[in-house]
Amino acid sequence: MKSKIAFKISLFMLAAILNFSGCNEEHKSTTKINRDGSCEKTIVVKADSSYIQNGYFPVPTDKSWDPKWEKTGKDSEKVFIVHKIFNDVNDLNNELKDKNKALVNVKFEKKFHWFFTYYNYSETYKEYNVFNKKTLSAFLTEEEYKKYLEGDTTKILRDRLDRYFMENIVNYFIDQLIITFEKLNDPALPAKLLDEKRETLINLAFSNKYKDLDKADNILSLINEVFNSVNVYKLKSDVERISNDINQKISSREIRYKFTNEIIMPGIILNTNAVILEGNKVTWNIPSERFQYADFIMTVESRSTNVWAIILTAGLCLAIVILLLLPRLKKTQL
Repeated sequence: MKSKIAFKISLFMLAAILNFSGCNEEHKSTTKINRDGSCEKTIVVKADSSYIQNGYFPVPTDKSWDPKWEKTGKDSEKVFIVHKIFNDVNDLNNELKDKNKALVNVKFEKKFHWFFTYYNYSETYKEYNVFNKKTLSAFLTEEEYKKYLEGDTTKILRDRLDRYFMENIVNYFIDQLIITFEKLNDPALPAKLLDEKRETLINLAFSNKYKDLDKADNILSLINEVFNSVNVYKLKSDVERISNDINQKISSREIRYKFTNEIIMPGIILNTNAVILEGNKVTWNIPSERFQYADFIMTVESRSTNVWAIILTAGLCLAIVILLLLPRLKKTQL
């Protein structure tokens, strides 16, 4: 995400953090659902070992997943692959849940309708934005929010998302500073005034007046426009602490790779919100920004034919016909 806003709000080193879109990391997840409700999942990651250990989306590494590195055929490039078979989708769901990483929720429903069996499968990926004082739906217009959910990547919307992200960061900064003011209990620095002047501070942060907000002294000068007190400059260590906290939170939540999710269903696909459909497989190629501010639910419904039910029904119908015809056949023979 490159924008003029990112430069203005360099307080949080966002110019560097928001420009990971050119990275080459790839994360591909494939789930195969079987007719009996069992399933198997394969995850292929093209990234270094640090991502596998600390990446946002779960990459299991225990032996039950048979983890291994394989060469791709491109020089010394390798990919990390894990694969596991589950007796039930609920078992898969329990494996994917990890409170220290993304909350991934899997749901599966199987409905028997004699001649056909219907299967409904979904994977929900929770938003990973930790700065959400204001929800995205409240910040964007209804039309903009709809475009975001549909995966719009135009520059206008991306700039709006940048602004939303950074306004929330400034709000977080102010919230943390309010806590500091309350602890200090300095009459010259009332916490209530800081909260009341929140919008003023946000507008100053985005103005051309303060460009080098990666420096604590400049941040303090901005804050002093509200308080007009030398006591503000005693807060340098607190400002640096809050800034470091923000940078750590951003780094721990960054997603900088291409995410692909594939679902293979039994039978014929009836409905899905995936863009790509190939036979009984659906695929989502998702930009990382789509997970950042709102949950994303990937759904697919399929139907399989119960051949045994058709044969059994045909046999029963034939038996009934024969039973109905037997009295007439006996009379004819007599």
